[in-house]
Amino acid sequence: KVCSMLSSKNWQTETDQPLYSSRILKTYAEYLKHYYPEVDINNALEYGGIKQYELEDPSHWLTQSQVDLFHDLLIKETGNPKISYEAVRFGASSKISGTLRQYALGLLTPVTAYRTAEKLSSRISRAFVFKTKKRGLNKIEVSAFIQSGVNEKPYQCENRIGWLEALAKPFT
Repeated sequence: KVCSMLSSKNWQTETDQPLYSSRILKTYAEYLKHYYPEVDINNALEYGGIKQYELEDPSHWLTQSQVDLFHDLLIKETGNPKISYEAVRFGASSKISGTLRQYALGLLTPVTAYRTAEKLSSRISRAFVFKTKKRGLNKIEVSAFIQSGVNEKPYQCENRIGWLEALAKPFT
């Protein structure tokens, strides 16, 4: 649960470096529709300087300051300081359901699921790197290493923890 530093790349320390995929905020939008339908996602996007088409574009990357502003307004609007943790858990668990879920679970083990997450993490964030280490038959160690020069906020680490917990949920 501790975010460490990995200096494999020299990222700019400025908040204008595009680090986070818009896919992350897309998960928040789904969560808000389900749990906070009264909250207007467009206000949070506008507050963060994010256009609707950028949210819809899975290849669009957002800056730390954009994500911070978006997150701060959502906390104000919802009154929920754990929204980043809860949104990613909701998003990850709602993606796979029914027959597809059973089929996927038949092909994966928790270890392969986390190893796949290690490979896919670069598609959601350039701010960190996941590393996995098998510790037993159904046991794996996952570490998130923050890139040098990136100054993430605690809510972003909570978001990763929620994502990792959601990944294990179908197996438990």
